[in-house]
Amino acid sequence: MNGQSITVTIIIDANTAASYGDACTVDGVSVTSGVQWAGGSPPLATSNTDILSFIIIKDNAGVVRVYGQGNTDFS
Repeated sequence: MNGQSITVTIIIDANTAASYGDACTVDGVSVTSGVQWAGGSPPLATSNTDILSFIIIKDNAGVVRVYGQGNTDFS
């Protein structure tokens, strides 16, 4: 539905093999601009707990945008 948003939080425990990137899909549709990360780049995965939050917005024109923020390396 246009004009709505949702926030999704993911907690990843000790996975240095993870890769946090820009490409993403929402409801099976590729988001053209990908994830727009706070600070401009995705965070690096750590060997401790990483917490990633995503705000998914569908504006009044129906355009989907995804904004991401990473809080990493909690021990």
